[in-house]
Amino acid sequence: MATELVRSLQPQLFYSEFLKKGVRPDGRTLRALRPAKVSKGVFTQPDGSSSVRYGNTRFAVGVRAEVGSSLWEASNRIVVNCEFSPLCGDIFQEHHKAKLQESFLSESLSEVLNSPSVLDNSQFKISDDAAWVLYLEVVCLEYDGNGFDPALLACIAAIQNTQLMGLTFNENSRQFECVDEIKADIKQKTLKIKQAPMPITFASVENEWLVDPTLSDEQAGSVVSLCRVANDWMVLRLPGAQINPMVFVETLFPLAMAYLPKVKKVLETASNEN
Repeated sequence: MATELVRSLQPQLFYSEFLKKGVRPDGRTLRALRPAKVSKGVFTQPDGSSSVRYGNTRFAVGVRAEVGSSLWEASNRIVVNCEFSPLCGDIFQEHHKAKLQESFLSESLSEVLNSPSVLDNSQFKISDDAAWVLYLEVVCLEYDGNGFDPALLACIAAIQNTQLMGLTFNENSRQFECVDEIKADIKQKTLKIKQAPMPITFASVENEWLVDPTLSDEQAGSVVSLCRVANDWMVLRLPGAQINPMVFVETLFPLAMAYLPKVKKVLETASNEN
């Protein structure tokens, strides 16, 4: 009871005792990732789906493909909506915390996924006047820290799992309609990721950088997520997180580079449920 009281009231003091020994309260070393698993095709109704688990953090993503305006009328072909309900963690009993996390993650994921280095927009083209738009529903099922990494991998896996229906244009209704693959030459197609973005998240606690932080790690310090897109880094963080720019150059970018092969392997070893 006394230990939990110190953890709640003085998280930095609580952590300092562990960090002196080079471990965290969950038993991991400071630079160890949690066990991770990616599954594709976990739902039957969406056009694509996936789930990703990082330790006790878990996300599910469903993709809905709809016919939208031409490629030239809208730059973003991927629209992301994130949901954090109180069911995924007590922290989200507070409505403003849920909304803050939803807004941050939706904007961050949208920025990454709509990068021209990730997807070639020409894949979305249906005709000169129409193109596919993907609506991604990202739902947090369980939250124990580090929402960005598993959410992004879940989005990538769900897009890879997405099947775009074959379409034909009905002159009478002036609309596109799905066609029967058996009776038409127009087939379903999958989307190709040009280069999968690779995320890695850190928490700064007592001047130490903890990889893949739990909720407890996050509450004891400040959090920053890095994402490697092609040959560039994207830096994503909640408002209020102040980090010296030189820390990125001297510490975080080199450290993150060392973890990219491990993150890539997590995505490449995804299981197919359908």
